[in-house]
Formats: sequence, C-alpha cells, structure tokens
Amino acid sequence: MNKGLFWLILVVGNCFSFLSFAQEENLESVVKQKQTALTKVEEEKNFLKKEAQKELKIGLKLYAEADDYRAISALKRYRILDASLSSRYFSNLIIGQIYHRNQKHELSTFAFENAFAAAPDDHAKVFTYLLANQQSCVALSYYFDCSKRLDGLTNASMGATARDLVDYQNLFVDIVLRREISEKRAHLIQTPLLRKKAKGLLLENAKFEELSLKSPILSGLFSAILPGAGQLYNGRPWDALLSLSFNAAFAGATYYSYKELDNIPLTIVSGLLFLGFYVGNITNAVTDSQKINANTYLNYFTHLKKNYWARVLFQIDEEQVMFGYKFDWPGPKAGLKRDLRELKKEK
Repeated sequence: MNKGLFWLILVVGNCFSFLSFAQEENLESVVKQKQTALTKVEEEKNFLKKEAQKELKIGLKLYAEADDYRAISALKRYRILDASLSSRYFSNLIIGQIYHRNQKHELSTFAFENAFAAAPDDHAKVFTYLLANQQSCVALSYYFDCSKRLDGLTNASMGATARDLVDYQNLFVDIVLRREISEKRAHLIQTPLLRKKAKGLLLENAKFEELSLKSPILSGLFSAILPGAGQLYNGRPWDALLSLSFNAAFAGATYYSYKELDNIPLTIVSGLLFLGFYVGNITNAVTDSQKINANTYLNYFTHLKKNYWARVLFQIDEEQVMFGYKFDWPGPKAGLKRDLRELKKEK
C-alpha cells in the first residue's frame, strides 16, 4: 500500500509539474504573439504615416505646379491615410483654394467649412471662417449672407489684426449693400494698411452718387418723339442713325403706298413694318439705358473688389499654416508659391 501510494503521489506530482510547465510555455507564447502583433501595428502605423507624408508632398508639389485635379486626388489619399484632424485641416484648406482658382466657389466654400471644423486653434478658426465667407461674399456675391456671417464673429476670440480685418470686411460689405456709413468706422481700424484702404473705401462710396447713369424713361421718351434720339442720348450714334433711317424709310413707304400708289394692302404691310420698327426703337433705347447702367454698376463694384477687398490667403510651409491678406482679388492663378513670397515680404 505504501508503494502504491508513493507511485500515485509521484505520478500526480509529475502531472502537475507538466501542466504548470505547459501553462508557462503557453503564457510566454501568448505574450510573444501580442508583442509581435503590437510591433506589426506600429510598423503599419509608421508605414501609413510615411505614405501619408508622401501623398502630402505630392499634393503640395502638384498644387504649386497648378496640376489641380491630380493635386486634389493626392490630398484626398493623404486624408485617408492619415485620419487626424491636422490632415483634414491641411487637405481641405488646399482643396478649397484649388476650387477657388478654378471658379468652383460652392465646392470651395464646402472645403473651407470642412477645414474650419478641423481647425486647431482660435486663430486658425477665424481665418478659415473668413476664407469660407470670402467665397460666398465676393466670389458668389451673396452679400447679405456674407454680412450675417461676419456679424457671427462679433464675440469671437481673435487678435487685433484679425479684428481689424473683420471690421474692414464689414465696412466693405456695408458699402456694397448701400447701407448708411459713418466715417468714424475707418478711424477705428488700427492696422495702418487696413485703415488707409478703409479711407479709400469711403471716398469710393462717395463716388457712387456721381456715377454717370442713363434714364430709361428719358431715352424712351426721346425715341418716341424722334426715332434714334434715345439711342443718341445713350451715346450710340450708329444705332441712332440706323433707327432713324429704318423708321423714316418705312414711314415714307407707308405714305407713298397710300398717297401715290393707292395700294391699301401694301400700305398696311409697310405701316405694320413702320409700327414694329417704331416700337422696337423705343424698346431698344430703354433696354440699352438699363444695360449701360448695369455695366456702370458692374464696373464700379468690380473696381471695388479688385482694389479694396482684403483677400484672405494662406500658405502651408513645413506643416505650418501662415495667414495673411492682400488687395488683389481674385488673386494669382500661379497659386501657392507666389502667395508664400508675398507673405514673407509682409513679415
């Protein structure tokens, strides 16, 4: 019995030892597998980061070369490979600018709004917001919407220069919308260049009342009294001569058909033609006045945009975003490199 018990204890002890050893081996194997998996994950992350940086460099290079749609593809790949907020911010900024210079302003607004949602700090948020607003305001001429957006920045946290820029753009929009303007607003702006431009804006605002416009009522009345007179009033001497000639010709033909030929059908035909040219002469004078006025307004506001709109611009240099502004709407088509040179000059 003692021998049997001894052998039983020995066997059971060996079994326990074997199981304990196997468990330790299994545990070590699991730990090694986890470490291997973590290493692979880190390697994959590093690989994706490297690939993302490659795509970013490709995108920036293509953008600088104005190869725009290939640049957008590269930037979208960059955003997929690196799902961070910074990648969303950088890629959407550049994509927004690409759409802007290709005059796809709705898409540009959408891209800048996406960049605004991923902006890293208050300074970036304000300028990115202004980039999006710039598209609806100046590019699309949605000035009422622009005014509301700018009012939304009233209580926003921003630096002194950004605040002056917002106040200046508000002044510009109020002038375009023909609102009552106080001259004090220009003096409240502290940034020297913006204050100088604001004073220029007030002078341009005064010139609006001096614009040379035509009266559609007068031009129509002149043409009704004497065909061609309305066209002459509008500054179209050749149109005036043609209008007078055709009306005189058909009026004479109507008179001659009735008095000399006594031909009633021919009189009716020539009379209808005379009536058509007479009414057309009046309509032409009125619509021409309206077109002249529309072109005058267009030239005035185009001049304002080109010389007085503070175009918000940016540059990404070694993953650092620099913001600034210039008075050169709609900006250079060459893109990124020129803006960078100008920003560095201003600094």
